[in-house]
Amino acid sequence: MILVMKDFMKRFLKLSVEYSKFWPILFILLLSSLFFYPVIIQNKIPLPTDALVGAHVPWIEVDWKEYPAGVPIKNQEITDAISQFYPWKSLIGKFWRAGKAPLWNQYMFSGHPFLANLHSGGLYPLNFFYIFFSDANSWTLLVFMQVFLALIFMFLLLKELNLDNKASLFGAIIFSFSGYMIAWLEFTNGGQAGLWLPLLLFFELKLIRNKQNYWIIPISGIFFFIYTAGDFQVPFYETIIYLLFAGYYLISQKKNGKYRLKSFFSIILAFIVGIFLSLPQLLPTIELFLNSVRVSDPYIKEYYYGIMNWEKIVNFIWPDFFGNIVTRNYWAKYGYHEYLAFTGIISIVFLVYGFLTRKKYLEKFFWLILFLSLLFLFPTPLAFLVYKLKIPALGTSSASRIIYLVDFCIAVLSAYGFYKWNKKMDLKVSKVILYLLVITIGVVVGLVINVLILNKYNNTDILRLITNLKVSIKNIIPSTFFLVIILSGIYFYKIF
Repeated sequence: MILVMKDFMKRFLKLSVEYSKFWPILFILLLSSLFFYPVIIQNKIPLPTDALVGAHVPWIEVDWKEYPAGVPIKNQEITDAISQFYPWKSLIGKFWRAGKAPLWNQYMFSGHPFLANLHSGGLYPLNFFYIFFSDANSWTLLVFMQVFLALIFMFLLLKELNLDNKASLFGAIIFSFSGYMIAWLEFTNGGQAGLWLPLLLFFELKLIRNKQNYWIIPISGIFFFIYTAGDFQVPFYETIIYLLFAGYYLISQKKNGKYRLKSFFSIILAFIVGIFLSLPQLLPTIELFLNSVRVSDPYIKEYYYGIMNWEKIVNFIWPDFFGNIVTRNYWAKYGYHEYLAFTGIISIVFLVYGFLTRKKYLEKFFWLILFLSLLFLFPTPLAFLVYKLKIPALGTSSASRIIYLVDFCIAVLSAYGFYKWNKKMDLKVSKVILYLLVITIGVVVGLVINVLILNKYNNTDILRLITNLKVSIKNIIPSTFFLVIILSGIYFYKIF
């Protein structure tokens, strides 16, 4: 009996060790499901349909008994989801179910190029949901897959960068739920293109390290996914990162020139094959763009080219410092949605901690990309250079989309920081938190002093400014609360 029990325990422990390897994947599935609980439990659709009946005819003419003043709208800045992307995806499904290519949209004006309209994403492989499910369910699955796959792919990349499960999972969560990925979640284009970068770099590392050319196949396939997802800027940034990462990695390796040249040739070959696979989407898109008024449309200048004003740097610590579009108290320049770059105050803590510690050679690459991205995001000469040179496509697009790269780099670097802290468990991270708290206290004191001074005046504009400053003070509280909780947790962990 004792021998049987021992044998059972050995088998149980062996199975436990084997299945423990899969806990991050199970956690990712659970986290994704919890995020979509309104869909799973309340049978809702991740689509801003409140704006459809609250801001568009003929529904705004309907007398809604429950809403005598009209249907309230939560977020007016994401109405493109119902006016463009959902109808386009539904039409794509209609084409493919009928066995036809989505070439022409007969429902817009007197007809309009459909496949050539990159934002429609007519060839994007994840649209296969529309072949088997209803439009509403297919849309829901497409939105869900962005969160789920971004978590999985970032986890794989960070593991390939030699981080442990905890740090890899931490970075994956930061990336998948970052400001850019969530802001564009229900547009099913930029976020869909962006979720593939971690997997692209993962296979690129496999190709360089294993010296096996069959890795060219998945890399080329991923480029097809990226270029057909329905966005231009994010695929452009991903391509630049793919090429720069290969060059940086190969230069840093102590290998002979022949090895480096062969590896870089394989990298370029995979990219070229990916371009050829994507030509059915790229060629008509380029032709449509060259014949479009968008080439000479100066509208982007009216929005400061989408460049982020310096004062919005505070949004990396306090996302709603200038209010929120949903609560109708947003008071900063231009829009809220375009400039959402917050990755979580915890990620900022470990980002700063990682910056203050010794850096690994691949970690330095992501620091370099982060600083370059910030130079193109904020009003620096580099940011304006794109528009002064009138670079095709980029020169007519919002500079704020580079927030994708900023958030991606923050996710990777904060994972590095968490990994290094988790190995040492030193208290240097608590100093980072204290510095952030000191900055917070300084900002709050400054705001309070301004409110007290301005209260002496009875001017409409001054009263409006006082209200806005009070909004800022209030919205600093959540991040500050988390900083205090983290600091308390670290000291509690050290003591016990």
